[in-house]
Amino acid sequence: MEDWAGPDGPLGRHVTEEVRKTLSSYREQPNLVAEHASQERATADGGYAHRQIVELAQNSADSCSGLGARGRIDIRLTGDYLYCADSGSPLDEDGRSSDQNQLHGGA
Repeated sequence: MEDWAGPDGPLGRHVTEEVRKTLSSYREQPNLVAEHASQERATADGGYAHRQIVELAQNSADSCSGLGARGRIDIRLTGDYLYCADSGSPLDEDGRSSDQNQLHGGA
């Protein structure tokens, strides 16, 4: 977790760029806003049933599964961000993009 560079690090910059592209697509195709909001609502009400923090912790636990007692999960809420970190395999751009695609019905 000490390797997390924050929002200005490589992964943070990647997320920022993905957000920029998403907002741009919403400006060009406003119907996507309602569609994605509906998908998010269905995820919160259905599969996760308001258990998003539990799911983040479970994903972290899965990432740490081979570490035994050395595995560590750190979830923090600040005024601006929710951070979830663990001592397992680091999330990279491909993994983050894959998570986003799964949420929005992509491959």
